[in-house]
Amino acid sequence: MRLLALLPLLAALAACYAAVHHPVTAPEGWKLVDHSPESSFEVSVSFALKQRNLKALEKTLSLVSNPASPSFGKHLSLDNLRNLIGASDADIELVCSALRGAGFHAIEVAPIGDYIKAKHTIGGLERFLSTDIGAYSFKGSEQTVLRAYTPYTIPEDIHHIVDFVPGLHGYPFRRLSIARSSGEDEAAFMVTPDVLIKQYDVTEATAAVSNSSQALVEFDFNWFSPDDLQTFFKANAPSQAGRTVSEIFGNNRPDLHTGVEANLDVQYAMGMGYYVNTTVYDNPFNPSIFDSFLDYTQLANSQAQPPLVHSISFGDYGGNYPNSTVQRINTEFQKMGVRGITVLLASGDNGVGCNFPKCTSQEFDFPSSPWITMVGGTTVGQNGGETGATLSSGGFSQDYWQASWQADAIAAYFASGVKLPDPSFYFAEGRGYPDVAAAAENVEIVVNGRTTSVAGTSCAAPIWAGIVSLLNNERLAAGKGPIGFLNQILYSNPQALNDITSGSNPYLCCPGFEATKGWDPVTGMGTPNYQELLKVVMALP
Repeated sequence: MRLLALLPLLAALAACYAAVHHPVTAPEGWKLVDHSPESSFEVSVSFALKQRNLKALEKTLSLVSNPASPSFGKHLSLDNLRNLIGASDADIELVCSALRGAGFHAIEVAPIGDYIKAKHTIGGLERFLSTDIGAYSFKGSEQTVLRAYTPYTIPEDIHHIVDFVPGLHGYPFRRLSIARSSGEDEAAFMVTPDVLIKQYDVTEATAAVSNSSQALVEFDFNWFSPDDLQTFFKANAPSQAGRTVSEIFGNNRPDLHTGVEANLDVQYAMGMGYYVNTTVYDNPFNPSIFDSFLDYTQLANSQAQPPLVHSISFGDYGGNYPNSTVQRINTEFQKMGVRGITVLLASGDNGVGCNFPKCTSQEFDFPSSPWITMVGGTTVGQNGGETGATLSSGGFSQDYWQASWQADAIAAYFASGVKLPDPSFYFAEGRGYPDVAAAAENVEIVVNGRTTSVAGTSCAAPIWAGIVSLLNNERLAAGKGPIGFLNQILYSNPQALNDITSGSNPYLCCPGFEATKGWDPVTGMGTPNYQELLKVVMALP
């Protein structure tokens, strides 16, 4: 009888503790320097609400991006998406009421109804979430960030609505796909827009329709120089001289620092995507890449008319985040895809990665959502030959299962007879990547008025962005909709890509994969063949 009497109490306790979120251990180099920062200091905070009908969201995206489906191209509006996955008006009001009662102000509800932003003091936030917030700094840096160093608890009356609070946990980037110098070999063959236009058989646009658009996504104080952009145009795309970035979300401060990555992104997206309206998302500094991705996707998903193609060159090694947070990022990308947005992500520059010094397993990349197009890298030779770049990150995700549309291509790779690393090094049933590739070595850019060369898959992502933007431009001019999520089109039309059959991507003491005919974990399905891609997308409704 006593056991039966305890059951309701145990159930109640379970309900309470279901809303407890535990801090992650601060990685090496980070130190808690202030246990009690000024409690009256005001902070902005987001509350991620639980999203509804996520299976329906995935099914809808699968249909609107499947070239064989009658629903292809029937993307959802912002209101459609709000009605599908947003929290109910009653639940939103319950959370807002709880926030107002606790002293929060400047409360804003995201248009889709799955995030609420508000402001409060550090002390007020600590009381509301029953936690302790401290200031952390990284060795050698004077800058501090605020993080909860004890568990935080969502209040019991709203924990069935609030999923988590972004920004209270998480630490800095471990890996960026950021551009790096190719060295100073003056005899090396340099890749420029003219080279790429010939290499990928691109037809240069002579004009763009008004709603053709693309965006570059920048994290961590990466700012582009408008002056360098004009110098680049003068040397490499004279017809584009005078064109500027149409809109900037955030602050672009090249007077403080000119970012190599940001310059590369803007110069090659615009240098390939002639006349296409170009936007830059300059996201504020955040030491957690997960929170940076959330901030960016929240903004894009809240916009009535976000840019149609997004290029991202930032990432991390996978396995550092709870599965629930990884899946939230996946949902954010699904929201973008279902609205007709193409997201291209540089796959990384560390080949297969390696758990050095153990040398017993490859790494995998974050984010590696199957609902984005991951772009690997190649080396383009002076004679037009193209091989997989050793730096090109590829392999198999442990965050997501293999997508159905890539299953046959991956099975063909394993059956091809190509030499493989020992199976213990990777998770063969995971989402395979990259999906495609483009030039990633000896790419010429302008930085601080000087011409230099860079390398990395961060070169390849904006190249693809410019090309996809040109394809969108042709569809829009013909009265069709944007392409949106690309992968099902790519995997079902291998003839529209240049198959790269040589190259490999070992890293440190971990063996890599080898490129071969068809899809491979070095160059994916291959590099763009613009004329063939144009035939494919223009034949679609």
